[in-house]
Amino acid sequence: MRIDSDTEFGDSCVYEDLDELDDWDATPTEAAVWTYRRLQDLHEKYALTERARHYHVKKKESQKRHNREEGNYLQYAIHAVNGVASEHGESPWRVVGVSTVVIAIWSVLYLLLGKIRVPTDTSGTDAIGLGLFPSLSLPSPVAEIATSVYFSVVTFTTLGYGDLQPATGFAQALATVESFLGALLMAYLVFVLGRRTNW
Repeated sequence: MRIDSDTEFGDSCVYEDLDELDDWDATPTEAAVWTYRRLQDLHEKYALTERARHYHVKKKESQKRHNREEGNYLQYAIHAVNGVASEHGESPWRVVGVSTVVIAIWSVLYLLLGKIRVPTDTSGTDAIGLGLFPSLSLPSPVAEIATSVYFSVVTFTTLGYGDLQPATGFAQALATVESFLGALLMAYLVFVLGRRTNW
């Protein structure tokens, strides 16, 4: 079979909608996985990468459904998280979006539940730079929100400047979990970007 960019394939294969298959020793979801894998391979062979990615995602979604049907709930959960977080390794923007949501949630948690303190010596007498923009004096609620977001970003990216610190045990626990999630999502983003360059 030869295909090109004008070849039309459906959005889903017939096996996704069947309750049972006659003369086939596989479940419908197994047949769907097999079909999408063949379609992905075929499109990769002819350098139709966007369509190959589409069928890769369809294959992973069929594998997720198959794991649920078979009672493999750990594999199902892994596929579900992978689908939400990166569209099965195909969307770096989805990873960035999930990271932004994590930063926003932790900003709210720091603001409402955790306390953040400023270390005693923050005079900045040895600071360098032109200082073209004077420091802004924000109203107290806005300044607290800005500080919470700033601390969340610094913790998520594991920069750890040291200009702010978690003041309570609960805030320390929040910071620990966020830094772990940040390291995990940053590594995941690198993986997704690397995967896309290998197509």
